[in-house]
Amino acid sequence: MQKLFKDKQDFVDQYEEACQREFGRSFDESSPEERYYVLASLIARRSRNVQHDAHKKGEKRVYYFSLEFLLGPLLDNYLLNYGIRDLVAEGIKDMGDSLGHLEEQEADPGLGNGGLGRLAACFLDSMATEGIAGNGNGMRYRYGLFRQEIIGGRQVEKTDNWLGQGYPWETRKIGSSVVVQFGGQVIRHEKDGRYWFTQEGGELIRAVPYDIPIVGYGGKTVNSLRIWKAEPYTHEDFDLDAFNAGDYAKAMKFSSDATAISTILYPNDAGEHGRLLRLKQEYLFVSAGLQTILRTYEKEYGPEWQQLPEHVCIHTNDTHPAMCGPELMRILVDDKHVDFDLAFKIAYKTLSYTNHTVMPEALEKWPIDMFRKLLPRTYMFIEEIDRRYRDKFPRGNSDWYE
Repeated sequence: MQKLFKDKQDFVDQYEEACQREFGRSFDESSPEERYYVLASLIARRSRNVQHDAHKKGEKRVYYFSLEFLLGPLLDNYLLNYGIRDLVAEGIKDMGDSLGHLEEQEADPGLGNGGLGRLAACFLDSMATEGIAGNGNGMRYRYGLFRQEIIGGRQVEKTDNWLGQGYPWETRKIGSSVVVQFGGQVIRHEKDGRYWFTQEGGELIRAVPYDIPIVGYGGKTVNSLRIWKAEPYTHEDFDLDAFNAGDYAKAMKFSSDATAISTILYPNDAGEHGRLLRLKQEYLFVSAGLQTILRTYEKEYGPEWQQLPEHVCIHTNDTHPAMCGPELMRILVDDKHVDFDLAFKIAYKTLSYTNHTVMPEALEKWPIDMFRKLLPRTYMFIEEIDRRYRDKFPRGNSDWYE
Protein backbone atom coordinates (compact mmCIF):
# COMPACT_ATOMS: atom_id res chain seq x y z
CA MET A 1 0.00 0.00 0.00
CA GLN A 2 1.48 3.33 -1.12
CA LYS A 3 1.67 5.84 1.74
CA LEU A 4 1.63 9.53 0.91
CA PHE A 5 2.22 10.74 4.49
CA LYS A 6 4.37 9.37 7.31
CA ASP A 7 1.71 9.92 9.95
CA LYS A 8 -1.17 12.20 10.93
CA GLN A 9 1.10 15.06 11.97
CA ASP A 10 2.98 14.90 8.67
CA PHE A 11 -0.34 15.25 6.85
CA VAL A 12 -1.46 18.19 9.01
CA ASP A 13 1.85 19.99 8.48
CA GLN A 14 1.73 19.51 4.70
CA TYR A 15 -1.94 20.50 4.57
CA GLU A 16 -1.32 23.73 6.51
CA GLU A 17 1.65 24.57 4.31
CA ALA A 18 -0.41 23.89 1.16
CA CYS A 19 -3.17 26.26 2.35
CA GLN A 20 -0.65 29.06 2.76
CA ARG A 21 0.95 28.33 -0.59
CA GLU A 22 -2.30 28.06 -2.54
CA PHE A 23 -4.38 30.90 -1.09
CA GLY A 24 -2.01 32.85 1.14
CA ARG A 25 -3.91 32.15 4.35
CA SER A 26 -4.11 29.54 7.07
CA PHE A 27 -6.46 26.58 7.25
CA ASP A 28 -8.57 28.38 9.87
CA GLU A 29 -8.97 31.41 7.60
CA SER A 30 -9.87 29.36 4.52
CA SER A 31 -13.41 28.68 3.29
CA PRO A 32 -14.76 25.12 2.96
CA GLU A 33 -14.35 25.34 -0.83
CA GLU A 34 -10.74 26.44 -0.45
CA ARG A 35 -10.02 23.70 2.08
CA TYR A 36 -11.36 21.07 -0.30
CA TYR A 37 -9.41 22.53 -3.22
CA VAL A 38 -6.14 22.50 -1.29
CA LEU A 39 -6.69 18.95 -0.01
CA ALA A 40 -7.48 17.60 -3.48
CA SER A 41 -4.52 19.50 -4.95
CA LEU A 42 -2.24 18.03 -2.30
CA ILE A 43 -3.35 14.46 -3.07
CA ALA A 44 -3.11 15.09 -6.83
CA ARG A 45 0.38 16.56 -6.52
CA ARG A 46 1.62 13.65 -4.42
CA SER A 47 0.00 11.23 -6.90
CA ARG A 48 2.07 12.67 -9.72
CA ASN A 49 5.18 11.77 -7.76
CA VAL A 50 4.22 8.11 -7.54
CA GLN A 51 6.32 6.24 -10.09
CA HIS A 52 4.45 3.86 -12.35
CA ASP A 53 6.56 0.72 -12.76
CA ALA A 54 4.74 -0.22 -15.98
CA HIS A 55 5.95 2.97 -17.65
CA LYS A 56 9.42 1.54 -18.03
CA LYS A 57 10.64 1.00 -21.55
CA GLY A 58 9.38 -2.19 -23.17
CA GLU A 59 6.05 -2.41 -21.34
CA LYS A 60 3.00 -2.40 -23.59
CA ARG A 61 0.68 0.54 -23.03
CA VAL A 62 -3.06 0.76 -23.48
CA TYR A 63 -4.76 3.96 -24.65
CA TYR A 64 -8.52 4.08 -24.13
CA PHE A 65 -10.29 6.57 -26.43
CA SER A 66 -13.75 7.65 -25.34
CA LEU A 67 -15.86 10.77 -25.80
CA GLU A 68 -17.15 10.25 -22.25
CA PHE A 69 -15.50 9.52 -18.90
CA LEU A 70 -17.97 9.62 -16.01
CA LEU A 71 -15.44 9.74 -13.17
CA GLY A 72 -17.57 11.01 -10.31
CA PRO A 73 -15.97 12.52 -7.17
CA LEU A 74 -12.36 11.41 -6.74
CA LEU A 75 -11.25 12.54 -3.28
CA ASP A 76 -12.85 9.85 -1.13
CA ASN A 77 -11.97 7.11 -3.64
CA TYR A 78 -8.31 8.09 -3.81
CA LEU A 79 -7.96 8.39 -0.05
CA LEU A 80 -9.31 4.83 0.21
CA ASN A 81 -7.02 3.59 -2.55
CA TYR A 82 -3.99 5.03 -0.78
CA GLY A 83 -5.16 3.60 2.55
CA ILE A 84 -5.05 7.01 4.26
CA ARG A 85 -8.72 7.90 4.62
CA ASP A 86 -8.82 7.42 8.39
CA LEU A 87 -5.52 9.25 8.85
CA VAL A 88 -6.74 12.24 6.81
CA ALA A 89 -10.15 12.26 8.49
CA GLU A 90 -8.56 12.33 11.95
CA GLY A 91 -6.13 15.06 10.92
CA ILE A 92 -8.90 17.28 9.56
CA LYS A 93 -10.98 16.67 12.69
CA ASP A 94 -8.06 17.84 14.82
CA MET A 95 -7.89 20.96 12.64
CA GLY A 96 -11.54 21.78 13.37
CA ASP A 97 -13.41 20.47 10.32
CA SER A 98 -14.58 17.12 8.94
CA LEU A 99 -13.59 15.15 5.86
CA GLY A 100 -17.24 14.62 4.96
CA HIS A 101 -17.85 18.37 4.98
CA LEU A 102 -14.95 18.95 2.59
CA GLU A 103 -16.01 16.11 0.29
CA GLU A 104 -19.37 17.83 -0.12
CA GLN A 105 -17.59 20.70 -1.88
CA GLU A 106 -16.37 18.50 -4.75
CA ALA A 107 -18.12 18.95 -8.08
CA ASP A 108 -18.66 16.02 -10.41
CA PRO A 109 -16.47 16.56 -13.49
CA GLY A 110 -18.70 17.14 -16.52
CA LEU A 111 -16.85 14.68 -18.73
CA GLY A 112 -19.57 12.09 -19.24
CA ASN A 113 -23.28 11.47 -19.17
CA GLY A 114 -24.26 7.82 -18.86
CA GLY A 115 -23.25 4.20 -19.10
CA LEU A 116 -20.72 4.79 -21.86
CA GLY A 117 -18.76 7.20 -19.69
CA ARG A 118 -19.10 5.13 -16.55
CA LEU A 119 -17.80 2.04 -18.35
CA ALA A 120 -14.78 4.02 -19.55
CA ALA A 121 -14.06 5.30 -16.03
CA CYS A 122 -14.36 1.77 -14.61
CA PHE A 123 -11.89 0.43 -17.16
CA LEU A 124 -9.37 3.12 -16.21
CA ASP A 125 -9.81 2.30 -12.53
CA SER A 126 -9.44 -1.44 -13.19
CA MET A 127 -6.29 -1.03 -15.28
CA ALA A 128 -4.66 1.08 -12.59
CA THR A 129 -5.63 -1.44 -9.91
CA GLU A 130 -4.24 -4.33 -11.98
CA GLY A 131 -0.97 -2.49 -12.62
CA ILE A 132 -1.61 -2.09 -16.35
CA ALA A 133 -0.19 1.00 -18.05
CA GLY A 134 -3.57 2.18 -19.30
CA ASN A 135 -4.32 5.82 -20.02
CA GLY A 136 -7.55 7.49 -21.11
CA ASN A 137 -7.98 9.99 -23.92
CA GLY A 138 -11.02 12.26 -24.14
CA MET A 139 -12.35 15.82 -24.25
CA ARG A 140 -12.32 18.55 -21.58
CA TYR A 141 -15.82 19.98 -21.76
CA ARG A 142 -16.20 23.45 -20.29
CA TYR A 143 -19.83 22.91 -19.29
CA GLY A 144 -20.33 19.17 -19.59
CA LEU A 145 -23.87 18.32 -20.68
CA PHE A 146 -26.37 20.02 -18.34
CA ARG A 147 -27.71 19.83 -14.82
CA GLN A 148 -31.35 19.32 -13.96
CA GLU A 149 -33.49 21.28 -11.54
CA ILE A 150 -37.17 20.98 -10.68
CA ILE A 151 -38.77 24.44 -10.74
CA GLY A 152 -42.53 24.80 -10.37
CA GLY A 153 -42.95 21.06 -10.76
CA ARG A 154 -41.16 20.99 -14.11
CA GLN A 155 -37.70 19.84 -15.13
CA VAL A 156 -35.42 22.68 -16.15
CA GLU A 157 -32.03 22.18 -17.79
CA LYS A 158 -29.25 24.55 -16.76
CA THR A 159 -25.56 24.92 -17.49
CA ASP A 160 -23.29 22.56 -15.56
CA ASN A 161 -20.56 25.01 -14.53
CA TRP A 162 -18.37 22.31 -13.01
CA LEU A 163 -15.16 24.27 -13.67
CA GLY A 164 -16.45 27.42 -11.98
CA GLN A 165 -14.27 26.91 -8.89
CA GLY A 166 -11.43 25.25 -10.80
CA TYR A 167 -10.65 21.54 -10.87
CA PRO A 168 -7.76 20.64 -8.57
CA TRP A 169 -7.20 17.17 -10.03
CA GLU A 170 -6.14 18.37 -13.48
CA THR A 171 -2.75 19.63 -14.66
CA ARG A 172 -2.49 21.77 -17.78
CA LYS A 173 0.31 20.52 -20.06
CA ILE A 174 0.82 23.42 -22.45
CA GLY A 175 4.19 22.01 -23.53
CA SER A 176 2.44 18.91 -24.87
CA SER A 177 0.00 20.84 -27.07
CA VAL A 178 -0.52 19.70 -30.66
CA VAL A 179 -2.02 21.30 -33.75
CA VAL A 180 -5.16 19.92 -35.41
CA GLN A 181 -6.13 20.99 -38.93
CA PHE A 182 -9.61 21.36 -40.39
CA GLY A 183 -10.52 22.05 -44.01
CA GLY A 184 -8.11 23.30 -46.62
CA GLN A 185 -7.02 21.55 -49.79
CA VAL A 186 -5.08 18.36 -50.43
CA ILE A 187 -2.13 18.96 -52.74
CA ARG A 188 -0.47 16.10 -54.64
CA HIS A 189 3.31 16.27 -55.04
CA GLU A 190 5.55 14.10 -57.20
CA LYS A 191 9.33 13.80 -57.50
CA ASP A 192 11.59 11.07 -58.90
CA GLY A 193 8.67 8.70 -59.35
CA ARG A 194 7.50 9.14 -55.75
CA TYR A 195 4.36 11.04 -54.85
CA TRP A 196 2.96 12.34 -51.60
CA PHE A 197 0.17 14.58 -50.32
CA THR A 198 -0.05 17.64 -48.10
CA GLN A 199 -3.10 19.35 -46.63
CA GLU A 200 -2.73 23.10 -46.96
CA GLY A 201 -4.79 26.06 -45.78
CA GLY A 202 -7.93 25.66 -43.71
CA GLU A 203 -8.28 26.22 -39.98
CA LEU A 204 -5.63 25.38 -37.38
CA ILE A 205 -6.66 24.64 -33.79
CA ARG A 206 -4.37 24.21 -30.81
CA ALA A 207 -5.31 21.17 -28.71
CA VAL A 208 -4.10 21.63 -25.13
CA PRO A 209 -4.01 18.56 -22.85
CA TYR A 210 -5.00 18.40 -19.20
CA ASP A 211 -3.97 15.30 -17.23
CA ILE A 212 -6.01 13.79 -14.38
CA PRO A 213 -4.33 11.11 -12.23
CA ILE A 214 -6.05 7.71 -12.10
CA VAL A 215 -5.06 6.00 -8.84
CA GLY A 216 -5.45 2.24 -8.57
CA TYR A 217 -6.32 0.43 -5.36
CA GLY A 218 -3.23 0.18 -3.19
CA GLY A 219 -1.80 3.35 -4.70
CA LYS A 220 1.09 1.57 -6.44
CA THR A 221 -0.07 2.44 -9.95
CA VAL A 222 -1.05 5.92 -11.09
CA ASN A 223 -2.12 6.22 -14.72
CA SER A 224 -3.67 9.30 -16.28
CA LEU A 225 -6.71 10.49 -18.15
CA ARG A 226 -5.73 13.05 -20.77
CA ILE A 227 -8.52 15.42 -21.79
CA TRP A 228 -8.20 17.99 -24.57
CA LYS A 229 -9.23 21.63 -24.69
CA ALA A 230 -9.54 23.45 -28.03
CA GLU A 231 -7.86 26.86 -28.18
CA PRO A 232 -6.95 29.32 -30.97
CA TYR A 233 -3.76 28.40 -32.80
CA THR A 234 -2.69 32.02 -32.87
CA HIS A 235 -3.95 35.34 -31.52
CA GLU A 236 -2.89 37.23 -34.64
CA ASP A 237 -6.50 37.04 -35.88
CA PHE A 238 -7.70 39.25 -33.04
CA ASP A 239 -9.52 42.15 -34.76
CA LEU A 240 -8.31 45.23 -32.90
CA ASP A 241 -10.29 47.62 -35.12
CA ALA A 242 -13.52 45.76 -34.43
CA PHE A 243 -12.76 45.71 -30.71
CA ASN A 244 -12.10 49.46 -30.62
CA ALA A 245 -15.33 50.01 -32.55
CA GLY A 246 -17.25 48.11 -29.87
CA ASP A 247 -17.90 45.01 -31.98
CA TYR A 248 -16.47 42.62 -29.41
CA ALA A 249 -18.15 39.53 -30.86
CA LYS A 250 -16.44 40.08 -34.22
CA ALA A 251 -13.12 40.86 -32.55
CA MET A 252 -13.18 37.60 -30.58
CA LYS A 253 -14.66 35.37 -33.29
CA PHE A 254 -11.29 33.67 -33.87
CA SER A 255 -11.30 32.57 -30.24
CA SER A 256 -14.97 31.65 -29.86
CA ASP A 257 -14.92 29.44 -32.97
CA ALA A 258 -12.02 27.45 -31.53
CA THR A 259 -13.19 27.15 -27.92
CA ALA A 260 -16.70 26.13 -29.02
CA ILE A 261 -15.28 22.74 -29.98
CA SER A 262 -14.70 21.78 -26.34
CA THR A 263 -17.56 23.74 -24.75
CA ILE A 264 -20.21 21.06 -24.18
CA LEU A 265 -20.68 17.31 -24.45
CA TYR A 266 -22.92 16.26 -27.34
CA PRO A 267 -23.77 19.55 -29.10
CA ASN A 268 -27.28 19.57 -30.54
CA ASP A 269 -26.90 17.94 -33.96
CA ALA A 270 -30.37 18.79 -35.25
CA GLY A 271 -28.84 21.41 -37.54
CA GLU A 272 -25.78 21.56 -39.76
CA HIS A 273 -23.78 23.75 -37.36
CA GLY A 274 -24.30 21.28 -34.52
CA ARG A 275 -23.33 18.28 -36.66
CA LEU A 276 -20.22 20.10 -37.86
CA LEU A 277 -19.24 20.98 -34.29
CA ARG A 278 -19.70 17.39 -33.16
CA LEU A 279 -17.55 16.12 -36.03
CA LYS A 280 -14.84 18.65 -35.13
CA GLN A 281 -15.03 17.50 -31.53
CA GLU A 282 -14.56 13.85 -32.40
CA TYR A 283 -11.71 14.48 -34.81
CA LEU A 284 -9.86 16.80 -32.44
CA PHE A 285 -9.53 14.35 -29.55
CA VAL A 286 -8.73 11.49 -31.95
CA SER A 287 -6.03 13.36 -33.88
CA ALA A 288 -4.51 15.03 -30.80
CA GLY A 289 -4.41 11.74 -28.89
CA LEU A 290 -2.82 9.82 -31.76
CA GLN A 291 -0.22 12.52 -32.38
CA THR A 292 0.78 12.31 -28.72
CA ILE A 293 0.96 8.50 -28.73
CA LEU A 294 3.21 8.43 -31.79
CA ARG A 295 5.39 11.21 -30.41
CA THR A 296 5.88 9.28 -27.16
CA TYR A 297 6.58 6.04 -29.04
CA GLU A 298 9.10 7.65 -31.39
CA LYS A 299 10.92 9.23 -28.45
CA GLU A 300 11.38 5.81 -26.84
CA TYR A 301 11.80 3.48 -29.82
CA GLY A 302 12.68 5.69 -32.76
CA PRO A 303 10.96 5.39 -36.17
CA GLU A 304 10.48 1.61 -35.88
CA TRP A 305 6.81 1.92 -36.81
CA GLN A 306 6.33 -1.72 -37.79
CA GLN A 307 6.85 -2.57 -34.09
CA LEU A 308 4.16 -0.17 -32.86
CA PRO A 309 1.56 -2.94 -32.21
CA GLU A 310 4.04 -4.69 -29.90
CA HIS A 311 4.20 -1.69 -27.59
CA VAL A 312 0.89 0.15 -28.07
CA CYS A 313 -2.76 -0.89 -27.93
CA ILE A 314 -5.44 1.67 -28.82
CA HIS A 315 -9.01 0.85 -27.84
CA THR A 316 -11.95 2.86 -29.15
CA ASN A 317 -15.09 3.06 -27.04
CA ASP A 318 -18.14 3.11 -29.34
CA THR A 319 -18.39 5.00 -32.65
CA HIS A 320 -17.17 8.44 -31.55
CA PRO A 321 -13.43 7.64 -31.88
CA ALA A 322 -13.96 5.58 -35.06
CA MET A 323 -11.70 7.93 -37.01
CA CYS A 324 -8.73 6.47 -35.12
CA GLY A 325 -8.16 3.99 -37.96
CA PRO A 326 -7.88 6.35 -40.94
CA GLU A 327 -6.29 9.11 -38.85
CA LEU A 328 -3.58 6.80 -37.53
CA MET A 329 -2.84 5.78 -41.11
CA ARG A 330 -2.84 9.42 -42.26
CA ILE A 331 -0.26 10.42 -39.65
CA LEU A 332 1.92 7.39 -40.43
CA VAL A 333 1.80 7.95 -44.19
CA ASP A 334 1.89 11.76 -44.40
CA ASP A 335 3.99 12.68 -41.36
CA LYS A 336 6.11 9.57 -40.78
CA HIS A 337 6.50 8.53 -44.45
CA VAL A 338 5.26 4.97 -43.93
CA ASP A 339 4.00 2.99 -46.93
CA PHE A 340 0.18 2.77 -47.16
CA ASP A 341 0.09 -1.04 -46.96
CA LEU A 342 2.35 -1.10 -43.91
CA ALA A 343 0.32 1.68 -42.28
CA PHE A 344 -2.83 -0.40 -42.79
CA LYS A 345 -1.23 -3.46 -41.16
CA ILE A 346 -0.03 -1.35 -38.22
CA ALA A 347 -3.49 0.15 -37.68
CA TYR A 348 -5.14 -3.27 -38.03
CA LYS A 349 -2.91 -4.77 -35.31
CA THR A 350 -2.94 -1.74 -32.99
CA LEU A 351 -6.62 -0.80 -32.84
CA SER A 352 -9.56 -2.51 -31.16
CA TYR A 353 -13.19 -1.46 -30.88
CA THR A 354 -16.23 -1.95 -28.65
CA ASN A 355 -19.72 -1.40 -30.03
CA HIS A 356 -22.46 -1.03 -27.43
CA THR A 357 -25.59 -1.17 -29.55
CA VAL A 358 -26.74 -1.96 -33.08
CA MET A 359 -29.71 0.42 -33.06
CA PRO A 360 -29.55 2.59 -36.21
CA GLU A 361 -30.20 5.81 -34.29
CA ALA A 362 -27.13 5.17 -32.13
CA LEU A 363 -24.75 4.56 -35.03
CA GLU A 364 -23.29 7.83 -36.28
CA LYS A 365 -23.49 8.83 -39.93
CA TRP A 366 -22.08 11.94 -41.58
CA PRO A 367 -22.92 13.60 -44.91
CA ILE A 368 -20.04 12.82 -47.27
CA ASP A 369 -19.81 16.42 -48.51
CA MET A 370 -19.49 17.73 -44.95
CA PHE A 371 -16.91 15.13 -43.96
CA ARG A 372 -14.84 15.58 -47.12
CA LYS A 373 -14.83 19.38 -46.78
CA LEU A 374 -13.84 19.37 -43.11
CA LEU A 375 -11.37 16.46 -43.22
CA PRO A 376 -10.27 16.12 -46.85
CA ARG A 377 -7.13 14.07 -46.32
CA THR A 378 -8.61 11.72 -43.73
CA TYR A 379 -11.56 11.15 -46.05
CA MET A 380 -9.17 10.01 -48.79
CA PHE A 381 -7.94 7.23 -46.49
CA ILE A 382 -11.51 6.18 -45.66
CA GLU A 383 -12.31 6.06 -49.37
CA GLU A 384 -9.25 3.96 -50.19
CA ILE A 385 -9.87 1.55 -47.30
CA ASP A 386 -13.48 1.17 -48.45
CA ARG A 387 -12.39 0.53 -52.05
CA ARG A 388 -9.95 -2.19 -51.02
CA TYR A 389 -12.54 -3.97 -48.89
CA ARG A 390 -15.10 -3.80 -51.70
CA ASP A 391 -12.63 -5.32 -54.14
CA LYS A 392 -12.34 -8.38 -51.91
CA PHE A 393 -16.01 -9.28 -52.41
CA PRO A 394 -16.94 -11.39 -55.45
CA ARG A 395 -19.07 -9.21 -57.71
CA GLY A 396 -21.05 -12.18 -58.94
CA ASN A 397 -22.82 -12.77 -55.63
CA SER A 398 -26.57 -12.19 -55.78
CA ASP A 399 -26.47 -10.34 -52.45
CA TRP A 400 -23.77 -7.90 -53.59
CA TYR A 401 -24.75 -4.25 -53.37
CA GLU A 402 -22.64 -1.45 -54.76
